Amino acid sequence: MKKLAILAAAAVLLAAALSVGQHLLVSGPRLRELVNTKPEELLVEYDRATAWVPGTLRFTNLRVRSRDPNVEWEFRMPSARLDYAPLALLSRTFRVRRLVASELVFHLRERQHPDRVSRNAPLFPRIEGYADPPMRDPSEPPHPPRTSPPWTIRLDALDSGAAREIWIGPWRYQGDAHVSGGFTLQPGWRAEVGPATIELRKVDLRVGEDTVLSGAHGAAHCTIRSFDVRQVKGGEVWPYIDGDFALDGAVEALEFFRHFLDERSAPALRKGRGAAKVQIKIERGIGHGGATLEAAGVEAKAAGGGLRGDLTLRAQLPRWDFEKSEMDVAGSRLELRDVTASTRGGSETRWWGRARIAQGRIHGGLDARVEAECRDARPLYRLFSVKLPGWAEQMLDLEDLRATAHLRLASALTAFEGLSVTGGEYRISGEFEKVRDRARGVFLVEKGKLAVAVQIDGENHSVRPLGAREWYQAAAAEQRERAKK
Repeated sequence: MKKLAILAAAAVLLAAALSVGQHLLVSGPRLRELVNTKPEELLVEYDRATAWVPGTLRFTNLRVRSRDPNVEWEFRMPSARLDYAPLALLSRTFRVRRLVASELVFHLRERQHPDRVSRNAPLFPRIEGYADPPMRDPSEPPHPPRTSPPWTIRLDALDSGAAREIWIGPWRYQGDAHVSGGFTLQPGWRAEVGPATIELRKVDLRVGEDTVLSGAHGAAHCTIRSFDVRQVKGGEVWPYIDGDFALDGAVEALEFFRHFLDERSAPALRKGRGAAKVQIKIERGIGHGGATLEAAGVEAKAAGGGLRGDLTLRAQLPRWDFEKSEMDVAGSRLELRDVTASTRGGSETRWWGRARIAQGRIHGGLDARVEAECRDARPLYRLFSVKLPGWAEQMLDLEDLRATAHLRLASALTAFEGLSVTGGEYRISGEFEKVRDRARGVFLVEKGKLAVAVQIDGENHSVRPLGAREWYQAAAAEQRERAKK
């Protein structure tokens, strides 16, 4: 019994010593000094910490910031309890068995190459201590090779409570969400994530100051297999990623499209109220799925006029290569109903239109083979700033037009190739390209045996009533060759 009492007393003294030593380590500056040896790679800060129970740490206002050659990230927790494995420290591993936080704010952004800065970089979250925008330095000399791997940080289970803000790149979620999962990190060496889950209970999704969805709900699951952050750069991480994403919510306005469409080449979408949902599955960085948007009171505006009506968009995404930022959109459909079409002169008319992408992709712009039906073509010509002579525009006021064309929309570029329009007794063929403010195009308008060709070169228009078909064939071939250069 005496030996048992001595052992018990020794155990109590050891536990007390560990408790006091642990508490002194985290409550003073020593822990920060040990962890923050390379604050540009990993920085841990907090206002207050206690550790009276061995293997358990409690923090007030915990902030963790880190970066590697690919990304920069941070999380903030007003209060957090961290249960860790003391014996794992002997193997240079800080293993957190469980991290419980009252609230969570998480920011992540991709570092940009100087020659390829995303147009949405100004919308990325700010991370204190890192420069904006987040840039790589290709001229920076490589660090001397390490003789041994850095310490490993391993989180087995995270319970975030309420994740009030999750901001990844330009996408910002705010509201009621829950994050769970884990990760393994060797700063500047290797990284691994998941399985991780984000439950979106009721959130607002924003791009910049524009709301995409409000009161949205859904979930995202993600696993990132272990990769060497020294070798895998930027989008090269996508082949290591598996997951899925689903979100359903209300649409309050379509202004957010201005962040993704170049309004110099495509109509500006504004207003509109409705609902949208998206569902994507990702396997080794390749996604597939679809999205639906239904909105009433949508406005599409351009210099030549505008449309106002109801919109339904059903996007099919048979293949989405995240690494190359290339999206196959074949099979996607757009329908406009109960539309009022207005012109710069102030006149209005009722209009409708439907379009289907037979083949198409988005990669630095839209490149697609489009099939369309509409009441008449005049609003479309005005929306895409195609200026025809007044008498030629009158021929486009035909009921139930059907059209096909190869459409290209990119930065300051609008192009129609192989345009074929039929309506009533008329047939219209055409090639058109507008680069910034310079427009070039050729059109052939036919009715039975009659034909007239139209050429557009900037502000100049010319009409060729004689030999129109032969001239058009040669001019159209020349226009297509010019567009390839």
